[in-house]
Amino acid sequence: MTSGGSGAKVLYVDDDRMQCKLVAFVLTSHGFQVQTAINGREGIHKAVEWLPDVILMDLVMPGIDGFEATRILRADPRTRHIPVLALSGHVERDTYAQAHHAGIDEIMEKGILPLEMVRTIRTYLPRRRGGR
Repeated sequence: MTSGGSGAKVLYVDDDRMQCKLVAFVLTSHGFQVQTAINGREGIHKAVEWLPDVILMDLVMPGIDGFEATRILRADPRTRHIPVLALSGHVERDTYAQAHHAGIDEIMEKGILPLEMVRTIRTYLPRRRGGR
């Protein structure tokens, strides 16, 4: 177990509860604080309340999908600065354009190697100053 997450806060939004548990386990084992949400509406609420450093967002969910949830987060001054990284099993050619228009910073496919996911998340963490 490493401390590469340095306590950074990651919100993972996915309607697949097993996937939430798996990703949360991987990230906490690398030193991240993790909260999960099981749909877009809950993800938006938790993002506003918790103000994570990074949001991992599934794209295909019932109700408010990841694209719409990201558009809502980007429209809110409290959350617009938070990087949103998609973690999706349904990545097709037009997914990248849709993600860009929604304000998603990067797309990772489900099944990505855990260390690669952690490395990608770290690149979006704010630079901490003054020992924070």
